[in-house]
Amino acid sequence: MDDTLFTNATVLTMNAENPRVSSVYVADGKVAAIGEAASRRAAGGRRHEVLDLHGATLIPGFHDNHIHVVHMGDQENRVRLVGLDTPEIIAALREFYGDQGPNEWVYGSMWDYTSCPHPHRRFLDKAYPDTPVLLTQFSGHAAWLNSRALEFFRIDRTTPDWPGGTVVKDPDGEPTGVLREPAAHPRIRKFYFKRLTDSRFNTAALRAALAALRAAGVTSVQDNTWLPQTLAAIGRTHAAGELTCRLSCWSYGESFVMNELFRMKKFNSEWYRRGPVKFFADGAFSSRSAWLIEPYADENGNSGSGKTAAQIAKKIKPHLRLGRSCAIHAIGDRAVREICDAAEMLTQKGIRVRRSVRIEHAQLISPPDIARIRDLGLLISAQPAALTDPDKDVGLLGPERARSAYPYRSLIDAGVRLSFGSDYPGERVYKPIEIIHMAVNRTSPERITAEEALRCYTIESAYAEGTDGTKGSITPGKVADFTVLSHDITSIDPAKIRDTEVLYTVVGGKIVYAREN
Repeated sequence: MDDTLFTNATVLTMNAENPRVSSVYVADGKVAAIGEAASRRAAGGRRHEVLDLHGATLIPGFHDNHIHVVHMGDQENRVRLVGLDTPEIIAALREFYGDQGPNEWVYGSMWDYTSCPHPHRRFLDKAYPDTPVLLTQFSGHAAWLNSRALEFFRIDRTTPDWPGGTVVKDPDGEPTGVLREPAAHPRIRKFYFKRLTDSRFNTAALRAALAALRAAGVTSVQDNTWLPQTLAAIGRTHAAGELTCRLSCWSYGESFVMNELFRMKKFNSEWYRRGPVKFFADGAFSSRSAWLIEPYADENGNSGSGKTAAQIAKKIKPHLRLGRSCAIHAIGDRAVREICDAAEMLTQKGIRVRRSVRIEHAQLISPPDIARIRDLGLLISAQPAALTDPDKDVGLLGPERARSAYPYRSLIDAGVRLSFGSDYPGERVYKPIEIIHMAVNRTSPERITAEEALRCYTIESAYAEGTDGTKGSITPGKVADFTVLSHDITSIDPAKIRDTEVLYTVVGGKIVYAREN
């Protein structure tokens, strides 16, 4: 691999000792020198290429702290229903799929109650009376099915709710077609599993996701991998020299069998490493299954549900004893509190939780629990992509709680280690520039600065992954993973952040994406 001098740039290193320089010298896929030392290295006579960035801004590669890569690729390969109302959804499905046979499936994802407030099977039945239709709500915590799909899964008026899941029914007791937490239903879970374990599906989805990620400037992701088959697809892609993003691969702690199968797989420490074990403490706001201290504003008496501190402690304890990290999904403030209680219980028993327990999402946190999170050394893995619809949060939580939700300012001020990602396609947006724009330009007092958001998306995500010694900042000895932007988002008008473009994406010193023209 030839050496490269990246020069005539605004380099934001995320390294406090040398925060801004104008050049970076790369050798053997790593940062060899920065600033004046880079110029001296280039003058040393060793053969190298020069990339003049003409004043563009070079930063550490964006690092997404929580994503679903295969689901992302699947989403890229099929119809998206974001922002569509019922007639528009039907039209989009008809345009994408046309007529389908009774043994074929119609899939779609990312519909939401904001634009489609009254989903019902009868609308889907009219378009597809004989073909099963399965549409996943954007959070992944609800689904909309037609009558044929309900029949396939043997769900009718007599079907009881399952642990954590609900069949939404009309006043007359008939299913509307909407299921809350469908993946918790054993028959639907088995159906999903069969599809996700197909090797061709995994490979095609992974390739589509990698193309989208490199165009967005993402060089590392922490992925809800879960399945050994997906990990095998990642390995094959790397062996073919087509892996353009580094992955931390998470196993699924809620399934003993899947976790054990995953544990036996081989990893590559540089490109796809073994990540934490994933657990769930509650559901989501949109399906009203996130666990809140006080009830939902629009569903009096419903506070959601989740796992207690004792249940959480029991699940994560054996993994922590083995030195594994645990990532726990918790959106509501009650779920976050239960994790804090569980961490305290384990700490009292001499089990290390500091930097080993991550709270994923943490969209609502009771103020007293922020200090507990800091003192316990828990990590907050947040996804500002959830900020796309503030009005919906007001409807779900009421104005006061919505104003204090996504408490990034409070977490940073308290000294909590906060990292950023997308949770795509669990959320609607995956491009870091758009997500940073939302975190910086929100009207809430919980907004943060562009520099803070950039830190959360680079060095703090590496810290959460446990790789801050090898990436996350532009420091000699670390991997040469960079994103080149058209503007310095830390110095321009914050309102213009979203207009910033990704010019280059560099992984291991190699340009894997370059904007046309």
